[in-house]
Amino acid sequence: MKKVLTIIICLLLCAGIVGGAVAWYNKSNPNDKPVIDNPIDTPNDNGGNTDNGENEQPSETPEDIPLTEPSNPSAVFNSKMQLKSIPELRFNNGEESIEPAMRFTCYVDKALGDELKTSETKKFGFIIAPIEYFDSVNTENKTCIDWMTAFNYAGLTVLSLEYDANASLVDYDESHYVLKHSIANIKNQNVVLRFVGMCYLVDRSGDTPVYTYCEMPDGETYRTIARSLIQLSGEALNANAMGERSYTVEEIGKMKNYINIAVDMVNGLEEPTEDGSMPTVTFTSGNEISVATGKKQQIKFTLTPEHKRMVLPARYV
Repeated sequence: MKKVLTIIICLLLCAGIVGGAVAWYNKSNPNDKPVIDNPIDTPNDNGGNTDNGENEQPSETPEDIPLTEPSNPSAVFNSKMQLKSIPELRFNNGEESIEPAMRFTCYVDKALGDELKTSETKKFGFIIAPIEYFDSVNTENKTCIDWMTAFNYAGLTVLSLEYDANASLVDYDESHYVLKHSIANIKNQNVVLRFVGMCYLVDRSGDTPVYTYCEMPDGETYRTIARSLIQLSGEALNANAMGERSYTVEEIGKMKNYINIAVDMVNGLEEPTEDGSMPTVTFTSGNEISVATGKKQQIKFTLTPEHKRMVLPARYV
């Protein structure tokens, strides 16, 4: 008798009911300008914030397009600064906090950090902006360009802060300092936007500022590290559901609240509710499939609500 394997389909969704993450990415509409009216962390608080109030895979997403190398990489990159590959959630568990926030981390060579501690013309800085901003000024599809100059020329307002090295650098190990920068969800504007964070060094010894930027981790580009708060929340909830990481009840509640806010936003509500709205999954092939031994079966699902910015991490188990 021909052996048949019956698959019971289980999808781990960012709501934390079931877990996981093959993230799919929807193309952004360039005419839908993101809002980045956000607070930032003070230089020496280790990344804190001040709070103010059928899905189809696109045929070609920005992440699928190879990036070309800049014509003169040494003029753009600084090999003594390297960005941590993926931003992380930063929790501030005060009762009035709307966090978690998204925190970016850059590793700085100690020799470079010590040099800037005594320099009167050089400082570290950090840019945080939606990925659409980076793509809009990167017309030649390069790995890295002079972002600050390009943003200024394009008239784009980005979240940028320059740091005094003595106040901002934190010891990491014998060879490196770390520099951290965060963005929070303000008035629910940022919860679905995918952001890129990038550290830079600025030299103001001449008439015109000279910028160099942190290197990306091996195999990564600014596009592959872009994340939204709901992506990070979903990934963390999935990891918690799978026992890969552990979060407190309060932290889980905050992450689920971000999912709730995102669902309400894409459903067109001006203000989020407190009804625990969560996305729903529908399998196009039903919840049970029989597959002959040695054969393959593609499993498809749709996620509701559907929205060009609603990037929700999910994985099969």
